[in-house]
Amino acid sequence: MSDVWPSSVTILRNSQSNTHDLSLCFSFRSSTPNYYVPEHLANKLEKAKEAIADLEEPMDGTANNHRENVIEMNIIPMKAGHEVEIHQPKIRDGKRFYMRPFRVNHCGMASLGYSIICKTSKTSLKEEYQGINGKALGNLVKRGIAIKETKIEETVEVCYTGDTCIDGLLLSPTKLSLASPEEYQNLEVTRNNDDDKRYQDHVGQWRSVQYLKDAFTARLIFCEMTFLNPTESDLARERGHLCVIDILPILQSHGWNCASDNEDSSSLQLSRRDGYEKLSERRIVFYHISGRYGPSRSIIQNLRDALPSTILGNVEVAISPFLSDTDDDLLLKRVNPAGCISLFYDQV
Repeated sequence: MSDVWPSSVTILRNSQSNTHDLSLCFSFRSSTPNYYVPEHLANKLEKAKEAIADLEEPMDGTANNHRENVIEMNIIPMKAGHEVEIHQPKIRDGKRFYMRPFRVNHCGMASLGYSIICKTSKTSLKEEYQGINGKALGNLVKRGIAIKETKIEETVEVCYTGDTCIDGLLLSPTKLSLASPEEYQNLEVTRNNDDDKRYQDHVGQWRSVQYLKDAFTARLIFCEMTFLNPTESDLARERGHLCVIDILPILQSHGWNCASDNEDSSSLQLSRRDGYEKLSERRIVFYHISGRYGPSRSIIQNLRDALPSTILGNVEVAISPFLSDTDDDLLLKRVNPAGCISLFYDQV
């Protein structure tokens, strides 16, 4: 944290660990950072900012010119199902980035996962005018005819699950059966203020599910993984985290064709439903592993044993917190600069 100072900070939920990390960020010295926080925490963060500022005041009550610099921050409330554009100092190549929060489940707390979307604006000649020479096109323009059109292409770049149990990520029939905003509107016979609020809440819930669904098409997925013992799935759910045995049903619910090693799996690609790309183009990074499963070799072997072999080529694990001087050079060489290691190799 002392070497890299991000311009944006995303908070997933209220917790002591998040609060500790937040206190470190208060001392930014460059441009004012943006804090994307669950909406119910926005006011609390404002109060925390003021409390930190009060602690900076001299005991003699004299003015403190340093006070405002310490706590400069833009607080941006985030609500599941409501897209927010990420602040960019400069738009390059027509690319704008957006954050899409979706509801997850961490012990009943109001918690969010996020995906980052890239929207690229591309202007090109309309199809009906392609192949026409430049002079003819110029004449069309002089007549006031629009010969070009701008299209927006969307790609899901990153998914970050945050702290959640299996219920937060599973695409269950209940989630998928939510009526679309159009269908819900048709069900509403009368309209009043309560109906409008109920409608907006429903739209937010529906979009949250769509954001979750799209999140697992991301090229890069950061997925929490706390419990590595397959027999601890009930404990993981109770504590609001994932167990290694939860991964297969989650991925399958999102259309991943990744059968367990006990099932027939003749293909290493995603189903074509919703235009999913090949499995080889996805990467999952597991993080938040409990220290009880160390050392590093044990963690790697536990994951390789528990996960289906069909996805090992797509999986990395954040292993750097568990590395030690006792690890051999072969293992250490496999750790990438981000502190992660791929599970796809012959031996630990």
